[in-house]
Amino acid sequence: MIVTVDLTLNPNGTVDVAKPKAIPTWVDKRRGVIVRPVLDDLADSSVPEEVKADLLESLERTRSVVGDFITPS
Repeated sequence: MIVTVDLTLNPNGTVDVAKPKAIPTWVDKRRGVIVRPVLDDLADSSVPEEVKADLLESLERTRSVVGDFITPS
């Protein structure tokens, strides 16, 4: 998973922290070591169905942990 957070340093020295954004990834060890962006690969017609099945399993695990923080990449 890749997580990004936007920080804003205000003129008065305080910092605003935006809601984190989680981009689900899955490491495909069967085809080498490929870090796959889950949402992009699920939408890609060239990705084999057996890989998509693994991506869906990974996405469900990720959703169970970070849920609302998942954002399209």
